[in-house]
Amino acid sequence: MEFWFSEFHLPGLKYSLKVKECLYSGKSEYQRLDVFETEEFGRAFTLDGILMVTEKDEFVYHEMMAHLSSNIHPNPKRALVIGGGDGGTIRELARYDSFEEIHLCEIDKHVTDVCLEYFPNVAGILKSDERVKLYFEDGIKFLENKKNYYDIICIDSTDPIGPAVGLFKEDFYKLCYESLTEDGIVIAQSESPWYHLPIIKDVQDSFRKIFPISKLATASLLAYQSGFWSFSIGSKRYNPIEDFNLEKAEKIEKFTKYYNSGIHKASFVLPNYVKKIFR
Repeated sequence: MEFWFSEFHLPGLKYSLKVKECLYSGKSEYQRLDVFETEEFGRAFTLDGILMVTEKDEFVYHEMMAHLSSNIHPNPKRALVIGGGDGGTIRELARYDSFEEIHLCEIDKHVTDVCLEYFPNVAGILKSDERVKLYFEDGIKFLENKKNYYDIICIDSTDPIGPAVGLFKEDFYKLCYESLTEDGIVIAQSESPWYHLPIIKDVQDSFRKIFPISKLATASLLAYQSGFWSFSIGSKRYNPIEDFNLEKAEKIEKFTKYYNSGIHKASFVLPNYVKKIFR
């Protein structure tokens, strides 16, 4: 008997993976968590039936979240990841020696516990790097006490449902702005340009109201809805294209599987149907 995991994107569309084995299934206070061993993607981690991490392509998302921002800021010392309890974005940020503090604020400790057990190559950095500190609490409340503190904030949230709803609100982005230093940068995952253009437009509209500089980048991700994903960047001072640090990017390329200097520049080139949301 075959066992398939299916993620339903739209009423007439689903994405399915053939499963070899269910390694873990449980519930936290906030959501259902499952870990599957799949034929094509290796281990896969889902929250409430939505793919979050797969061994096959997790590096794409996590590298883009961390390196797009870190290679814009010339000397970031403090970084915060909100959400991202799997540890992948933290792993990539930790590649930079300039960081003195790297904080993770994840509302659901169970996410981190499961990923530490089943995805050690992704989450292991959470235990092995002394610069990393973990906070298991609501990200919005956490930022209320962190004014003018972080050089980089990565909003590594799930989709805008359940516990992540508040992380897509304009008031939250204002809070991020206040929590950044005078030349700080925020990057947020902002969903699929194929299925979620209204969400992307809302995020971009908010960023453009709040930040002097805002840009949209995209990447190709195999496991996420449509295989095409977006990242919204808000910056107080540095332009993601004009202030891109080529020297830093070339150093980090020794460790990355997806991100490089060419990808950085190309990620800001948008298709015409996406450009229309800015008119």
